[in-house]
Amino acid sequence: GDGALYQLSGPSNQQYSLVNKLPPSSNTRILAITSAGSNLFLLTEQLGGTNNTPKSYSVILFDQVNTQGNGLGQSVTIPIKPDLLTGGFIPSPFITAWGNTVYVVLQTQQFQAQIIAYTLDKKSNRLVASKPYQLTISQQISSVATFSDQFFILSNNGTVQSFPLASAFGP
Repeated sequence: GDGALYQLSGPSNQQYSLVNKLPPSSNTRILAITSAGSNLFLLTEQLGGTNNTPKSYSVILFDQVNTQGNGLGQSVTIPIKPDLLTGGFIPSPFITAWGNTVYVVLQTQQFQAQIIAYTLDKKSNRLVASKPYQLTISQQISSVATFSDQFFILSNNGTVQSFPLASAFGP
């Protein structure tokens, strides 16, 4: 693929079309996407230096429909703070969202993980990061999901763990 994000339109004659291409900038790679309601969230890495190694990561929120109703709305971006990436933590390609909040999983090779909730502050139109929720995992993570007030983790060995979001991030 070309690394771009496309909106689908259709169906027309039972076929969908790729429209409204959202190409990442030349030094940005989209790692993961998720949605909740009319919000579309992206996890991206910004490449730089020799061999195009990752130098930073960001979370981007798009209102899925612009005022004309034919494409993505205005974006809101927040960088993942570098101090969250110390100790071997890197963003995994696992994000999930509920409402105006996206949850980003950072993990290490030593079975440590932290989850950061980024919530849209509608007054300032900014994404605001929570304190990281730290946890030890017994296997590498395969997938994550949120539902209402629960966070779910599927591990590589097929086990599912869950915890209430309120206990991790407050009400």
